[in-house]
Amino acid sequence: MERRRALFIAAALLASAIFLAGAARRQSLTVDEAHYIGVGKHLVETGDWGLKGALLHPPLPFYLSSVLLFGVEIPESVWRAPHQDERGRALCRALPGNRALLLSRIPGIALTLLLFGLVFAEARRAFGKRAGLLAVLLAAFEPNLLAHGSLATPDLPLAALFFLAVLRVRRLREEGSARNTAIAGAALGLAFLSKYNALLLLAIVPIAALADRAPPRFFVRLVLAFLAALLVLYAAYLPLAVRGGKPFLGERLLPRPYEEGIEFQRRANTGHHAFFLGEISDQGWRAYYPVAWLVKTPIPFLLLFAIGAGLLLRERRRGDIAWFLLPPALFFLFFVFASRINIGVRYVLPVAPFFAAIGGHAAASARGKWSRRGVYALAIWLVAGTAAAYPHFLSYFNEAAGGPEGGARILADSNIDWGQDLPGLKDFLERKGYEGAYLAYFGNDDPERYGIRYRFLPGWIYSPPPRVYEESLLYHPDPEIVAVSRMLMQGVWLPDRDLYAWLERYPRIGTIGHSILVFDIRGDPEAHENLARAYRAAGHHALFRDEIVLAERARNAGR
Repeated sequence: MERRRALFIAAALLASAIFLAGAARRQSLTVDEAHYIGVGKHLVETGDWGLKGALLHPPLPFYLSSVLLFGVEIPESVWRAPHQDERGRALCRALPGNRALLLSRIPGIALTLLLFGLVFAEARRAFGKRAGLLAVLLAAFEPNLLAHGSLATPDLPLAALFFLAVLRVRRLREEGSARNTAIAGAALGLAFLSKYNALLLLAIVPIAALADRAPPRFFVRLVLAFLAALLVLYAAYLPLAVRGGKPFLGERLLPRPYEEGIEFQRRANTGHHAFFLGEISDQGWRAYYPVAWLVKTPIPFLLLFAIGAGLLLRERRRGDIAWFLLPPALFFLFFVFASRINIGVRYVLPVAPFFAAIGGHAAASARGKWSRRGVYALAIWLVAGTAAAYPHFLSYFNEAAGGPEGGARILADSNIDWGQDLPGLKDFLERKGYEGAYLAYFGNDDPERYGIRYRFLPGWIYSPPPRVYEESLLYHPDPEIVAVSRMLMQGVWLPDRDLYAWLERYPRIGTIGHSILVFDIRGDPEAHENLARAYRAAGHHALFRDEIVLAERARNAGR
């Protein structure tokens, strides 16, 4: 029996490792990754926190994504790039193929697999061996964890370390000891270093302890754990003290970059352009995160979590409710009521490991034959649905949402289109025998890195080098096809949200990873006039005039 359990766990982790590696290999540089990759290497080697983007998040995710870049020679010109977007592109260009991006993603994949193992261990400890088996399956086949575990961003590190910190504090509550105090402090410190949102643990952990009726001596140990976490926080900024030669402490006796980063994020929370249920706003919606979680999470995962949570409440398992259910609920509610940044379910990703563990409790409590069969059926549904989504986990939506096509009417940005599908576009063009296309790209990668020949269309995120505009004047795709990112079809960042909406009148001949749509406009003068308007709106007057000429040629050819 133990051998079968071990084989089951190994199979789940192996499958998730294959999914993670495949997704990492087949995705282009996403919007946020351009800001982060290589930054940790630069911080350690120079202690320079003045680098653009270094304050966006605490340094641990930057260090993590740079682990395999130490020892790799990177041209100094990369760090002199005028903008963090261009810096990320320059780093990708500096190494052959997609080496820089893959080296940045591999450490996050390893951390994701460790998280899945931790979910198994904690669910087994709390609910039993069968619960651990189902919990690791739920975590390993959760598309959002797979999506962000395959990218070099802070979202998965926060999810992993938030989970670790809460459960290590629980161990401190149950067992005490100086050793557990030190371990809990280290886990809390690492969580604080993953993303500023982890500071919510300063409130969440004491609330959970009070709900668990922890004795007064526990809170003394908790204070000591928080002091240990502060030491870990200081240690992460040692390169600033050793190499930077700048003031180390801020006004609140925290590392200066950490304080400045908190202030930066506080200002950023005043609003961010976002799309939700057909609306665009920079003020956010209270319903955003509940709806996003319901449509971006597999239905069997939601059902098993609901069953497990219902059992916990019915059985009145105070300790498990306090440490498995209350922390993710409080974290989630903070974003519902306090956050105006509504650009991805990834912001509430830390709830997923807790919910997977709670879902495992449904397996442990299934006693009758039909109950067990129901759990098996839901598990098979989860595995099949996630496998079918491979490798496009970032754009996953469940069946109730109508899959990615239906989901595109509900959410945008990192929920479906983060600029990740340039390799897929290159494969499509080659497979169909197309030499190139008009391309309106929302993202931060270089289409040229993948050998994509294109006539540039305004995308308002990717700003190509000047020669791309010149080459676009000389290149007219034949046949005339337009590849456009979902974000641009949704109009989130465009001065005119309907700038590309007219393309829906033309045949869609391809959908690339659910994030890039390809339309056939061949021979239609009205289409060229609409493209000309897009050039004029972006101030590209030479391309505007050239497109007007193309429209006139198409009109004359049709007479």
